[in-house]
Amino acid sequence: MEIKAKDASLYAKILAVIVLLTGVVLIGVGILKNLTATDMIWIAFAIAGIFGTVDINLFLEKITGRKGV
Repeated sequence: MEIKAKDASLYAKILAVIVLLTGVVLIGVGILKNLTATDMIWIAFAIAGIFGTVDINLFLEKITGRKGV
């Protein structure tokens, strides 16, 4: 099975949301005492940002009509 870049980007976004929500809940409950909600937001941005270039490339392909190599 082959994973396409578009699918990997979607999975990364979903994972980022899950990490963010889980982290904020664990901070609220008191399990993650050394992290803040801001830390969790930055972690989620980092996860989503890794695949951000995929979204940019797909967007540019739609605008220009050119396909990448």
